[in-house]
Amino acid sequence: MSMIEAVLVDDEVKALQSLSWELTNFSDEIEIIASFTDPIEALGYLEGNRPDCLFLDIEMPWMNGFELLEYLSPIDFEVIFVTAYDSYAVNAFKVNAIDYLLKPVDKEDLKTAVAKVKKKLESRESGNDKIHDLLEQYFNSQSQKRIVFPEKDRQKFVD
Repeated sequence: MSMIEAVLVDDEVKALQSLSWELTNFSDEIEIIASFTDPIEALGYLEGNRPDCLFLDIEMPWMNGFELLEYLSPIDFEVIFVTAYDSYAVNAFKVNAIDYLLKPVDKEDLKTAVAKVKKKLESRESGNDKIHDLLEQYFNSQSQKRIVFPEKDRQKFVD
């Protein structure tokens, strides 16, 4: 798998720098492609660029993290909320966040969150590979009258 492209959004400069430092120093799997202290600037960037993962603060001026996500719907990247407030956790998981980290961010929690993103991206890629293989099998086999669908513990042949 290639590098995980991440965007960081947090209105607190020190929190943004700290998170960036942690990600850069503990993992060679993450590439920070952009970071923003202004959620409106972040929104403008994200409307034209889709990272693999967004590290997102919740309480920010002008627009909170949930409002930012509403503008970007549908969300086709993984979201990790990084916030000082534990009261938003339920809402975070309602918008399918892959993780919810409290500030100051614990290094082990951050590693776990990145591992979740990596696993999700790998399963997405392998799912695409399966579909690709199935379509290739179908279109490349003119003489074959059946295709194979993998099921839980067996294969199903369909005419």
